[in-house]
Amino acid sequence: HLAASGDYVRADYRLVDTTSGATGLVFDLEDKPWGPNYLRIGLDLATDFGGHSAFNITLSHNRHWLTPAGTEWRNRLHIGEVPQIYSEIYHPLSWTLGLWNDWFVAGWAHSERRVLSIYRADAGPELGQLRRSTSRVGVDLGQPWGSLGELRLGLTHQGGRSEPILLADGYEGPTSPETWSETAVRGRVVVDQLDYANFPLYGYR
Repeated sequence: HLAASGDYVRADYRLVDTTSGATGLVFDLEDKPWGPNYLRIGLDLATDFGGHSAFNITLSHNRHWLTPAGTEWRNRLHIGEVPQIYSEIYHPLSWTLGLWNDWFVAGWAHSERRVLSIYRADAGPELGQLRRSTSRVGVDLGQPWGSLGELRLGLTHQGGRSEPILLADGYEGPTSPETWSETAVRGRVVVDQLDYANFPLYGYR
């Protein structure tokens, strides 16, 4: 668990004899010199071999140990075809309720913009494109499932705007911008069995 936390360059242990004649366990830990702020950058490219290509640059920032309880600040920024920004404060509650423990609360915000293609219900050529912008905020109460994943239940509010940017003859949908908002209860289950987050060799998520 200490090695998997990502906070240490090395996590070793050894058994020692104590003065009372018992056996003691000593952990030898070396902190990462570049923490507690961690930055990562990624790039993804996509094409449909039909004239449409896309790219996104991803920047990730994690700030560990904001509090002695292990509070983290997690941020992601996507630049390119689908601009996105995400920020979350993750705070362990250190509750112990029977066999369930390590409860946490998380407050988050997410915003993105993407272009959507419009087609007829019975297929056919593309009729137009919409630019859709959405923003969401929420708060979750969650429970990690050990090394299996996590469960969350929370409240979220979302607002959005759709704006036609390119319309063809025969398009019968809305031609002016539309906005909407909604508030809902959200449940989320994540099962993550990948061996590595960035370049997994096996597993599933």
